[in-house]
Amino acid sequence: MAAPETFVDELHSQLLATPAQGVRMQLNTLLSRFGRSNRTTSLMSQLDELLFARGIQVRTRHRADGWQWSTLAKTDMLIFELDNTPTAATNRRYKMQTVNEPAPSLALFRKYASKSSEILLSVAYVDEHMSDELSQLSRTYGFKVRVVSDYNFNSNVYTRGRIRGKIEAVGHFRTSTGPEGEGIMHTKLYVFHLTNGETVVFSGSANFTANAWHHRNTESPLVIQTGTTDDPHLALMVNAAENSWQKAQPFQNMENLQPGDAVNHPDQGRGEIFKIEGENARVAFGDALLVVKLADLTRVVDPLTLLASGQGAALAKVKARFLGNYLFAQNSLTGEFEDYRIRPVPHQLLALKKFITGDGNLLLADDVGLGKTIEAGLIIKDVVRRMGDKARVLILVPASLKAQWLLELREKFGLNFRVWKHDTIAGAEAFSDGSQGCNLLIASYFAAVVGDMEEAIMRHMATYDLVIVDECHRAANDSVQLWKLLRDMRKEDKVKQLLLLSATPHSGDRNKFINLLHLLDQARFPTNDRPLAQERISQPEVLQEFVYRNDKLSVTDFKGTPLFRDVMAKAEKIELSVPEIEFCDLVVAYIEKLHQAQQRAQGKLAVQIGFVSSIYRKMLASSWKNVLRSMRARLQYRMMQAAEESGEIPPVDAFYDNDDDTLRDEREERDIQKLIKQMSSDEYFKGEAESLREIVRVGAGLEVQKIDTKVDRLKVLVNEPEHQDSKFIIFTQFVKTLEVLRDALGGREHTAEIQGAISIEDRQREVSKFKNKMRFMISTEAGGEGINLQFAHKIINFDMPWNPSRIQQRIGRVWRYGQDKDVTVINFYVMNAISDQRVMQRLDERVDEMVRNYLLTVTFQHVPDQLRDALVYDLKMRVLGAVQEEKGGEFENIISELNENLRDKRLAQALSRIDEAIKMVTAENDYLARSVGTEVRDLVKDMAGFYASPEVQYLHLFATTMAEALGGSVVYEPASNVYTFNLPAAIGTEFGISSTLYEDRAFTFEQGRVADSKLGEKFEYFGFGNTFFNQLIELCRKAQFGGQTGFAASLPMAFAGKNAQVLALITAQASTILATGSQDRTEQYPVCAFVALPSGEQVLPEDLFRADWKPGTSRPITLTDSNPNIQQLLLHQQEKIKALRRKDFSLSNVTLDAALA
Repeated sequence: MAAPETFVDELHSQLLATPAQGVRMQLNTLLSRFGRSNRTTSLMSQLDELLFARGIQVRTRHRADGWQWSTLAKTDMLIFELDNTPTAATNRRYKMQTVNEPAPSLALFRKYASKSSEILLSVAYVDEHMSDELSQLSRTYGFKVRVVSDYNFNSNVYTRGRIRGKIEAVGHFRTSTGPEGEGIMHTKLYVFHLTNGETVVFSGSANFTANAWHHRNTESPLVIQTGTTDDPHLALMVNAAENSWQKAQPFQNMENLQPGDAVNHPDQGRGEIFKIEGENARVAFGDALLVVKLADLTRVVDPLTLLASGQGAALAKVKARFLGNYLFAQNSLTGEFEDYRIRPVPHQLLALKKFITGDGNLLLADDVGLGKTIEAGLIIKDVVRRMGDKARVLILVPASLKAQWLLELREKFGLNFRVWKHDTIAGAEAFSDGSQGCNLLIASYFAAVVGDMEEAIMRHMATYDLVIVDECHRAANDSVQLWKLLRDMRKEDKVKQLLLLSATPHSGDRNKFINLLHLLDQARFPTNDRPLAQERISQPEVLQEFVYRNDKLSVTDFKGTPLFRDVMAKAEKIELSVPEIEFCDLVVAYIEKLHQAQQRAQGKLAVQIGFVSSIYRKMLASSWKNVLRSMRARLQYRMMQAAEESGEIPPVDAFYDNDDDTLRDEREERDIQKLIKQMSSDEYFKGEAESLREIVRVGAGLEVQKIDTKVDRLKVLVNEPEHQDSKFIIFTQFVKTLEVLRDALGGREHTAEIQGAISIEDRQREVSKFKNKMRFMISTEAGGEGINLQFAHKIINFDMPWNPSRIQQRIGRVWRYGQDKDVTVINFYVMNAISDQRVMQRLDERVDEMVRNYLLTVTFQHVPDQLRDALVYDLKMRVLGAVQEEKGGEFENIISELNENLRDKRLAQALSRIDEAIKMVTAENDYLARSVGTEVRDLVKDMAGFYASPEVQYLHLFATTMAEALGGSVVYEPASNVYTFNLPAAIGTEFGISSTLYEDRAFTFEQGRVADSKLGEKFEYFGFGNTFFNQLIELCRKAQFGGQTGFAASLPMAFAGKNAQVLALITAQASTILATGSQDRTEQYPVCAFVALPSGEQVLPEDLFRADWKPGTSRPITLTDSNPNIQQLLLHQQEKIKALRRKDFSLSNVTLDAALA
């Protein structure tokens, strides 16, 4: 393999030895001499120059001239011969050749410039890059310089003075035409007077710009002539250049300078014009006031001000290019400009930051309602964005939450997960990476540990990039199968990153807390060395690494406004009518007799009687119509009447497995109907049939009289003046009660409903119906989990569940992130007939009192005064939940107890435990708060440097500057609060952007607004994921778009003059190594930095595009003579890149992509 220079030297020697024969070789043989299999423009151009310099001409077998390298076949024969034409003789020393390259070569220019004593350029346009090149060559080789150009030789008036200064530092500069622009220099001439007495002339269409000399433009073929000036052909071209020079005039400053302008002087430096007097100006240079020539002054403009206040499409392209690169680099890391169909708030974005900048193993312990699913969705989106289609994510959840996860990820993040056993095979092969496997999978963890399924899963499972465990406190006990499964998955490297979610990960038991942290890092938190693990979880800096937690009453939006509104709970105490009391008393007496019968019965019959007794009590508290239905059925079967009621309750939705407690009441309601048919027709107690007949008789009378005090009160309440314009969510435990309420409120035409039997699609349709059309949503406990209804803010608990956590789940549907109104909760209690209701109401009042008294002695920071009631409610629910979880069915046991004395004793014991739980819950909150420093977090500081400033509307800025750069505009439609694009049709042919992507389409810059749109509204999110936006981003990052202002070279670049001011866009590729256990994976991110050159001062994007930047308010940029270290400048994104749980960090492809001078 030989260099082109060596090949040409050898070829020249061979031709001199045998000039008559010439040298023949095929093109592929020629390329092989250079170690190439394909021709390149640069290689063939270099070869042309070398052959020309040695006087060697090349032709093909069939054509002597008029051919191009690019048109030859690799098997074509080339013939090399010495040029023996008369004009090539040494006594004439004149040559003329058309180089086989459509654009001039910078290497060719440097070749002749390095041999010159003087250079004369006659061109139309000059840019700063090539003037830099010329001045550096002149200083290196000592040749003189003369340049003549058009008056408007550069489109940027602020750059012309600097170009003139650089050229005149080594020579002379003139403009050929006046300010009116008469005449344009079409023919461009480059005259090189060589030191050996020869003259070389380039002629063609190439201006003295980087675009021409770096092969960006397509120019006419370059004609090169060489010889002496006594040759008439050569003299003609030299005289043309000299005539242009003689007719031209020295460059005059026509910048329309005004008093007060900041200016530069080549000798005095920076100053300010005090007064203009004809061709002179009085300028203040420091303390001196000097008179200088106006032509020697150039305006000084802060690049920030120039960028913010610039006019015209050319400057808009610079702004669009800067913005496009910033948006692309920023989104590649954080995804913050993706179409999430939500509006992430600070604490959710900081959760993503915590994941990205940590090792990817994290416990999200945010309070209930803060959007842990959204935080997890942001993290999943980050993994999928980095890994692409190969990303594998497994989500393990309680069965009742599978539907919620599926819908949230699909609707808010566009992620299409599949549900194990619902739309996949039922076996463990679903966890593999084979044909039956699924990369994005949601599974019930109860189903994963049943029987030998756990072993099968471990055998088939392929490694997941991310595993998420929701409600992970259920795996906090190291004796349960779920914890063992997760432990084994970590041990066998089935999980690269683990994300645990729970609002109550601690619960006062440090050993269980250690068990959870052990799953995140088995070495740091060993379960076989509890003292060591205890010591480590006592260190705040350790917890900060693995735990992220926020309290719902301390989180805010970007402006510091609390995200959660107040919540007020009211007791609606119902006094039943006399006929209703009579009915209830008969049912209670029947239940007491059943209880006595249960004590006498044995085996299965005793269990059945106890079950029926308990359900009857719950039904009675819900609706007398519900219990009447079951009593009537029991009487029919007791009397051997086999008629069956129509409309049997359908089976529970397939999304719910046996571990789910959410639909227990609905299953009990269904099962009691079946049980009544199965139970013996014998009496459970003497006189049972008579009791049933009396209950049914009195109940029938209530039906005839249409008496239902509880329902009547509901109908009045929802239409009271303070409520008549509000949406209500009405919760009940039973489907039969739901049907009663639906009929009372106007039927299906006026109500939406959710119960466990409806499909996931029907559920979403009901939610949409409630949001857009209906005032009332009636729901069983199936609506207490898995749906979010922040667009409503009033809840009625028509019946009160015995388990207080159910109430918390119900209210959590509306009291959560996104709720913009105070939440009102109305609890219905029947006070004069059903003792269960009185006990529950007493319990609620007593716990409320205990919490309020406790809070008098405790200071809760970051909780505004207006959220005092919310604080009481939140703590009360957490305390009741803690007691319920610790003691199992604590409150159910109290309420279900029929013996008044025993019930009061159990209630007193529960209250003492509640007192202890209050202290435990608040201590847990304080303990976990240290994990993220919620007491001292500076939100602005945490967000800055990682996420884009929320004060700057980057997407809006990009849209307007891009439209201006393309010669169009963005139009705001105030009526619908959307934007439309008005762009010229030429962008389709010039840039390949189809008009169908933006014509007759409306856009919004707000994340989440599309998902919240109402019926009939039609607009798109203008961000990543939108085809039009994606194409604009790609376009503005390409060289053909422009906006580079002539700077397009690999760094470092030298900038002449201590007063030069350049705002540069520097781009690079950051390579990082992600530590993933036993494996390492290289990741790459595009990054960009905005810097002021040559000082190297950083310019933050929020400064660069701040809306209040205007001319005259610019920030001074300190300049120095030193050139910047570009790689160090890029490290201003260190928090984004270097801290990304990485083992190494490097930059490549560092280039100056664009600059504004």
